[in-house]
Order: sequence, then C-alpha cells, then structure tokens
Amino acid sequence: MRLLSLRLAAIAALVATFAATGPEPDLDAELRNLQIPPPWLAEVKSDYNTDLPWKEARLHIRKLLDEHRNREAIKLTYDYLVVRKAAPNDHEYPLYLFLGGEYAWALTVYRERILQGGQTENISYLNLAALYRYYHRYEDAEKTLRLGLENLPKPPWDVPSSAKIHDRLGDLYARQDRVEDALREYAEAMRLFPTSKQPWGRQNLPKEVRKIQTKVDLLKRGNQEFGKLRDGEYTGTSIGYAGEVSVTITVDQGQVEKLTVAHKEHIEQHATRRIPAAIKAVQGLEVDAVTGATITSQAIIDATYQAARQAGMKQTIRPVP
Repeated sequence: MRLLSLRLAAIAALVATFAATGPEPDLDAELRNLQIPPPWLAEVKSDYNTDLPWKEARLHIRKLLDEHRNREAIKLTYDYLVVRKAAPNDHEYPLYLFLGGEYAWALTVYRERILQGGQTENISYLNLAALYRYYHRYEDAEKTLRLGLENLPKPPWDVPSSAKIHDRLGDLYARQDRVEDALREYAEAMRLFPTSKQPWGRQNLPKEVRKIQTKVDLLKRGNQEFGKLRDGEYTGTSIGYAGEVSVTITVDQGQVEKLTVAHKEHIEQHATRRIPAAIKAVQGLEVDAVTGATITSQAIIDATYQAARQAGMKQTIRPVP
C-alpha cells in the first residue's frame, strides 16, 4: 500500500513539476509569429546605466539571467550588441537569447550565422543542435552537429570541441533509441577527451569521461529505474559548468525520498530544482536535460547515479551489441 502511495505521489509530483511546459513546442508556428525585436522589448524597464562599457554590461546581464530576469537581460543585450554594436564580436547575442529562453529567436540567429559560414565557435553548433532537439527536429540537430565537426576551432581546442560534439551526438541518438549509434559516439568522445592538450581545464577531463561512462552504463542497463535501494544517505559528485556538483540522496524503505544538490552553477534554468524533482518522481534517471542547462543537468544525473550505485543500484543488466 505504501509503495502504491509513493508511486501515485511520484506521478503527481512529475506532472506538477512539468505542467508549466505545456504542449509540444511547434517551431514552424513560433517562427511564423516571431518578430525581431519582439513588441515586449520596448515595454521592459531597466535602471541599468547603459553608459557603462560592454565588458561591465555583460557581467550584469549574466547576473540578471542567473536571477531569472530574462527579459531585462535580453533587452540590454539587444541594445548593446544589435542597436549600438558596442562589442566587436557579438557572439553573446544568440547565447543570451538561448539562456534567456527565447528559443525560436535564438535558433533564428544561430542558423543565419552558421549558414553564413566562418563559425569556429563550437558552442554555436552545440546550442543550435540543442534548440533543434528541443523542437524535436532530430535530423536538423544531427546535421548541425556534423557541420560542427567540419568547422572545429584551431588546436588545441579542436580535440575537446570534437569530443563535446560526439558526446552530444550520443545524446541525440540515445534520445531516438539508436543505441548502437549512441554507444559509438560516446566511445569516440571518451577516446578524445584524454588526448586533449588544452591549456586549462585538463584536470576535469577524467570527470568528463566518467560522466559519459554513466550514460553508457545506463544505456546498456536497458532501463534507468533505481530498483530497491539500501536505506541511508549516499553522496555522489560530478563536474558541472562552474565546478563540482554534489548530490546526496536519502533512501527510506528502498525509495529515494530526498535529493540535495550542492553546486556553484549559474544561469542553470532551474535545473538544480527540476532535475532532482523529476528523478524523485520517476524513481530513476530517465529524465530529460533542461534546455539551456545541459551540462548542469547531466552533472546532476551523473552524481545521482554515483550515489545510487553506492545504495545498491545495479550497473549493468544486459549487454548491447
């Protein structure tokens, strides 16, 4: 009886968590209705001193995004980078649209820039592919990532950029149940990361590999449910966007009753709240990453997996050819 109550509560929690997401997004409809700039932009108020240079404004914009004051952040971005052209490189324009939840607008800008050619920032391809995936345009997402592999940045950043793209291809194929394709891409990403000669961040490369290994383990497992775990508290760690992410799970009568996340992430689109809520609701790790916070989402999933394994979650129960 208690198990049934837990399951019903889990389903209710999951519905409540994602009720605000509404129906499946329709890219064609959103593009038809898209106005650049949108009418609401003129109505957004900001008391920020726009006489300050862009190098200071961009920090304020990131702070606004971190506080989920998205429209104010986008207004300042548009004013500085599009109207006034206050920076020699306005690559942050579509980035802040993306992080601010203006997905159709961001997709339009990214797509136009990539079509124009000369894009060597792998984030442009990663973000455009993420947007296509959000709209369930998987073929477009795949083409975008493949194009990114053809336009890698100069060494030494070509290797980690390639690894990240192969990792995202693995995610894309896993989402489509193309298991063998996903495993192939994950394997390539894990091969590439340790060979990177990047001047900074090399200490995190083993953690990146382990995070991908978690995806492989779960894909091979065949399902991502916890099963019955040992009661107690267990902690796992992973690497996020801004540093280490730690997740402590509390298990009671075999079920995960609580997840506590410790992190230093910024502009994380509520991922540190939404992902744990979804994991608890389904009592497993088969949850979607939050668009715009993929790295943070995957870090939480990875850290939870490490904790769940300590609590008795089996690693692999079936082989995949």
